[in-house]
Amino acid sequence: MGHLGHRHQARRRRDAGLGAAGAWITDGPITHSISDPMRAYLDTHTAGLPATARDLWIMWLVAAGALYLGALFGSTYARIGWAAIGALTGVAVYAGAPAGTGPAAAGLTAVVWLTLSLLAYAGRSTLTVGDILPSLANRRDRDPVIDSTY
Repeated sequence: MGHLGHRHQARRRRDAGLGAAGAWITDGPITHSISDPMRAYLDTHTAGLPATARDLWIMWLVAAGALYLGALFGSTYARIGWAAIGALTGVAVYAGAPAGTGPAAAGLTAVVWLTLSLLAYAGRSTLTVGDILPSLANRRDRDPVIDSTY
């Protein structure tokens, strides 16, 4: 079985595990309308760089995921980063889309990004990473040992 045969089999196993809705989200036309132009943009603009288009694609996925997660937890910096990477994604999708489809692809990107942003900007989390780290670092200062031997 060739490379594409294995890929198709893996997709069918994944689709069976996720269900039809999950498969539509991860591999449907909306996702491809954003990710395909983004990847085309990266493919076109990485010539001469030590990092490949695939390297940058993975980095984009990691950065977007980390910023979204941070935004969900209420990080102001992650929320700013989420907005910035969304704008940059829209520009890259517009530039990487097939001729004549850039406005539609960028518009779709904006709709999806704004929909995801509803949760990211919905409210203020009561606990942020900034609150957790200092409390862990200063645990000794917070919980002094009381000497009751005298």
